[in-house]
Amino acid sequence: AKDIHQKRPKVPILLLANNNADLKYFKSEVQKADFIVRTFVWNGNSNVFLAMIKYIEDQKNVAPDTKLGNVRVILLVEDSIQYYSRYLPVLYATIMSQTQNLVEDDSNDELHIILKMRARPKVILVSTYEEAVEIINTYREHLLCVISDVKFEKNGFDDEEAGIQLLQYVNSTLKYPIPRLLQSHDIVNAEKA
Repeated sequence: AKDIHQKRPKVPILLLANNNADLKYFKSEVQKADFIVRTFVWNGNSNVFLAMIKYIEDQKNVAPDTKLGNVRVILLVEDSIQYYSRYLPVLYATIMSQTQNLVEDDSNDELHIILKMRARPKVILVSTYEEAVEIINTYREHLLCVISDVKFEKNGFDDEEAGIQLLQYVNSTLKYPIPRLLQSHDIVNAEKA
């Protein structure tokens, strides 16, 4: 990966781990290797490949598509490699299916269909509070919804309240209400939500 990055620095490099037990090692090593964009884990579902491709596409296209096409943004804040590796394929499949239904209902013109598929909401995955705030501030006029974990990194440390504080920030920053979803595997967080 390092050799590829040196020869082709603009080519995004994703790491696909095939064993959950190795994720702790890869998570720490990838932080040192700034040429790896993100790590995913194989979970037996080939849709993870589609999610990896859409992840890169959305990262590259969000700025021009929101500016020129008024495309919407779904912000996903999640730091668990296992979770976003399972979650993103489902989210993308749902978005693609809904977009396809809109296209079928609307037109048979091939150009119109391509434009509609390109105009699907962009899913932006981030893993820290600071990254999330940057996306919110940059795309505030285009945010469709925010889906956030409860615990993730804020100011360089895992913060048990980061997700709740982020959704409060969204609520106080935007001029209009948008759906905000707080997700957690810990049932204690239901009361906080």
